[in-house]
Amino acid sequence: MTKNAPKKRNIKINREVLLLIAVLLFTTIEIFYSDCRSNSRQGMLVWEALFSGRFFHYYSVSKEAFDQGLMIHFANYDMVMNIIVAIWELPIYLIEKAIGCQDILTEYMGARIYSKMLMLVFLMLSAREVSRIGEVLGLKKADTDKLFYLFPTSIFALTSAVSVAQLDIIGLFFALKAIYYILKKDDKRFMLFFILAVQCKMFPIFIITPVIIAKEKRLWKMGVEAALPMAVNFLVALPFKLIDPAGEAEKKIRTEEMVEVMLRHKLPVLGFTVPVLFLAYMAVCMYAYCKNAPEGENEKKWYLLWLSFAGTLAYFLTIADGKPYWCVYFLPFILLFYMKKETDREKRLLVETAATMSLAVGYTMENYWCFSAIGIMPFGKLLGNDNYVHLEDIYLKFGHESYYMAWTITYAIFAVYILGLFISNRPGSQAVTVATDSDRMETSGTSEKRAYRWIMLRALLAVGLSSATLILCILGLLGLKSL
Repeated sequence: MTKNAPKKRNIKINREVLLLIAVLLFTTIEIFYSDCRSNSRQGMLVWEALFSGRFFHYYSVSKEAFDQGLMIHFANYDMVMNIIVAIWELPIYLIEKAIGCQDILTEYMGARIYSKMLMLVFLMLSAREVSRIGEVLGLKKADTDKLFYLFPTSIFALTSAVSVAQLDIIGLFFALKAIYYILKKDDKRFMLFFILAVQCKMFPIFIITPVIIAKEKRLWKMGVEAALPMAVNFLVALPFKLIDPAGEAEKKIRTEEMVEVMLRHKLPVLGFTVPVLFLAYMAVCMYAYCKNAPEGENEKKWYLLWLSFAGTLAYFLTIADGKPYWCVYFLPFILLFYMKKETDREKRLLVETAATMSLAVGYTMENYWCFSAIGIMPFGKLLGNDNYVHLEDIYLKFGHESYYMAWTITYAIFAVYILGLFISNRPGSQAVTVATDSDRMETSGTSEKRAYRWIMLRALLAVGLSSATLILCILGLLGLKSL
């Protein structure tokens, strides 16, 4: 009996791992959204600019590629992000040059799949960082293992990092590294990864600045730590601005559009109109500065994580135009605070699944084009996609004003959930207290086992929703041709 016990455990672990691999690979090869092509090409153009002696004219080189139809969107990322993608895309770039192909990403399926797999690498690295943060916060080994599994199988992770392969997961990875090191009180490594995170995406400024304020309490040091990533960003971009002002001007348009989205929603205050984002984010920062951290080392760490959660909500819940792939920024906080409370895990996992799936349904319908591009991927080639029901067909029929409230509910469900999670885990609330011994005895039994059964079902539900177009195509083969 003793010899056989480890074998049973290994079989169980292998089943979970195999499902995780199957989910990620299936979702990777399913869709090739237009952004994937543009993002991959931006990385390849780093080598094009470098080998042609025009490295500091990178954005003009990108404009030429855009004019030639090699990318659907003009290059809009800063150079650190472009270089990270370039390292991964080097083999594809060299093969393209060697075979004399004009656009390897449109002509070869293997190149498309390889390009998307960069996101899998950073998705799993991010899952590892969430698990490591859980360790620093004092979670049990079994719980941090489950965090590693829950993160990449969430509908938010699958749609953002895998299906439509957005680069946000790269910036999120560095932001998670920064949070890990700030909780470990390793200021040098924290600053290194905070700087890297901001070079990839600006969002980490909003995620991490409240933590800096709460940690430092000294105005000059707060200012230096918050401003340093922006200063590095400016210095990295400066040679490109000076040498290639025309190319940089094209990139600036996208930046201005993003700023307009951030500031569009305003409220009247004392006769002036103030952006809602400013009001919400200043409230978070003032709270972080004025509020004293709780007593106890572990409680302080959870408090800093909660402030990071607050900064994330202040930004993403107040901007005027969200993207379906930005939901991944909520995911680390959702899962870590889910694990903090050891009771009612089955019920809370069901609620988490329902809330995240609800938002994903609304976003999938509203942004159907992101999740419809299966035609040039393996399943699209196999099934074809003529005369079938598509997400666009459903949107055109049910996206009408008369159905507006139905889709609004999907967003409202998630908003209530995420705000409830935030409020119930505020510092000092009973909801975040560590479970008692009797609670642990309860959760170690049948209830916890049932909760973890839902993890695999949750993964399958997430795959089902992210594969909506493919499912509709299969239904078409079975006879469903129109709504």
